[in-house]
Order: sequence, then structure tokens, then C-alpha cells
Amino acid sequence: MTTRNDNVTTNPQGPWRFWWGASPLPDGAEPLGTVTRDGHDTGALLRLRSGQLVQGNVRSLRTLPPGPIPVDYGHGGSGHAH
Repeated sequence: MTTRNDNVTTNPQGPWRFWWGASPLPDGAEPLGTVTRDGHDTGALLRLRSGQLVQGNVRSLRTLPPGPIPVDYGHGGSGHAH
């Protein structure tokens, strides 16, 4: 797990599907694990086709705070759909 200074934590092995649900991902999106804000606001960490990283919760997408998000791109989260 990696933490940023503004209380954003990522977990490349996190259960992204638990937070996203059974619905298909947006076209071209890639699951990268989970992201947690302020220690309690958790969701699926998704990279959209555009390259933007977002937090996904049950088909809802939220932008992440500006700045670099620490992600291990070599490992999809558990339940990786490829």
C-alpha cells in the first residue's frame, strides 16, 4: 500500500470489484486496485482510456485530487478483468 501526503492511499491488490460491483467497466477502463481518501472513502481505482485515474463506486466515477497518484501499474487488483 502506498500513501500520498494528502491522505490518498492506493492498494494495487485491493478488491476493486467489491467497490465497482458486477456492472461492466467503462469502455477502455482498466482496474488498478483500490483507492481510499481520508482513511474511509474507498472505491475502485480505475484508469480511463484517456489515462485519467478516477475512483469508481457502483458505476459512479469521481475525479481524484490533483497531483501524482502512486500506483503499481504492473499488478491489477484482485478480480482483474482481462
